[in-house]
Amino acid sequence: VISLKSDPKTFDPVSTSTSSANTVMFQIYDSLIHMNEEFEVEPRLAESYKVSDDEKTYTFKLAEGVKFHNGEALKASDVVYSIKRAQKSPYTSAYVDSVDYAEAVDDNTVAVHLTDVDASFLEKIQIIMIVNEKTVKDAGKSYADHPVGTGPYKFVSYKAGVEVKLTITAVRRESKMWITRLSPMTIRLR
Repeated sequence: VISLKSDPKTFDPVSTSTSSANTVMFQIYDSLIHMNEEFEVEPRLAESYKVSDDEKTYTFKLAEGVKFHNGEALKASDVVYSIKRAQKSPYTSAYVDSVDYAEAVDDNTVAVHLTDVDASFLEKIQIIMIVNEKTVKDAGKSYADHPVGTGPYKFVSYKAGVEVKLTITAVRRESKMWITRLSPMTIRLR
């Protein structure tokens, strides 16, 4: 059980930047990479990446076999869609301010083209939570109430002012990408 001081209000990663919402969303969603305390890049949804010679294109190879909580396979187009959404949001656009555009090279490869060299790009891109394009478009405005991610926890329910319930993801990958021992989580709002 985790306690939060305020109500998250939304679970759409481009619709808020509050610490209470982010605490919950970082359990539900995942990002391409993570930077540890020593600022070393660790894989998450991307198992590897390459930087072009001019340092203006980052090419991410997605880990194979990753599925969203609804069973849909993670595709490069989901990453492109998530970056485009982040660019349009006042809450997340600063994290992708150096991105000119992103493209799906194939289903498992994403190229992110920058407008100029950005030494902080990897530090910023780790904040962008990847969503399933089809699910977001199908759900419309109700997506924020029924989030679907690739993180270690799956959204179960939300009672405003009371709690958020999450369960362990049934779709697991036994690799360094995942924490291997988890238990169900209830986040109480106080």
